[in-house]
Amino acid sequence: MPKMSWHLFSYLVLLLLFVLLTCCGSQAAGSIPGTAVNLFTGTKPITGAKWEEMQCVEGSVRSLRVPSLVEVDGAVFAVAEAQCKNGSVSFTGILSQHLKGIGTEPTEIPMG
Repeated sequence: MPKMSWHLFSYLVLLLLFVLLTCCGSQAAGSIPGTAVNLFTGTKPITGAKWEEMQCVEGSVRSLRVPSLVEVDGAVFAVAEAQCKNGSVSFTGILSQHLKGIGTEPTEIPMG
């Protein structure tokens, strides 16, 4: 019976560990029941949501970038960078929305 060197044994153990992690531990988060969102049906809008931190009075919010969820003293806020346009002038600001009274289903926050 041939002797296996320590280096070869270590290599095989690492290879086996890699194969096991790749095959068995790669379940996608979207496949967990209750968290998957169907891209074709959309999400439920939040009625009455208004961005209060920044007001584009005569302009409009063109896009939201870098969305994040932030928890402060048990309250959850959606925070994003907003690109606003007022006529030919555009500017960038930070928007936040307190997420109160939202159910467990996916929701959409209107941009205007």
